[in-house]
Amino acid sequence: CPSLRSIGTAATFDNFKVSFTDDFSNSTYTKASWSNPNQMTVNSDSTVTIAAGKVTSPKDSLTWTNYTMEADVKFTPTDGALFVGLVGYGQSLNGGNGYEFGFSKAANSTNVQVKLYTRGAGNTNHYPTEQPSFTADTWYHLKMTVDGSHIRCYIGDTLVIEAENSTFTSGCPSLRSIGTAATFDNFKV
Repeated sequence: CPSLRSIGTAATFDNFKVSFTDDFSNSTYTKASWSNPNQMTVNSDSTVTIAAGKVTSPKDSLTWTNYTMEADVKFTPTDGALFVGLVGYGQSLNGGNGYEFGFSKAANSTNVQVKLYTRGAGNTNHYPTEQPSFTADTWYHLKMTVDGSHIRCYIGDTLVIEAENSTFTSGCPSLRSIGTAATFDNFKV
């Protein structure tokens, strides 16, 4: 469980909040807590697989603002175009516009890239200064912070993209998989 602790000295804490967490170890909780549970398969190893072309979000999260979300993800690229990752400030519990951060591949390419994509007004792309390498079926820890118009995207603990965009100012945190199935674990907001 999330907690704060101080040992041997006084400490002051402020603004501690965990809005949602799911390690997918309890399929009953998972199915009751997400907006599209029929798009998720809870696996015996306490991970969840989301089918190609699907997105799912915590229930009642459409108006959330200023949050950090993170999850572990792995997938095998397919021949076509794909996107696998996180959506911040999603404008619908079933997908739609928002800030997409994760792995992307064009239809006629074998190159999987990391990018931040603004889906909706403007449809802008942001890429890291240096592309991280990608290995299929390897766990990657993705983290995205949306704070007003400021967006920060991490792989592991490394900041890979930082951008300003005021297209969206609230919305749901989501997991998204387009063009291939993906396995997620340890999602928290």
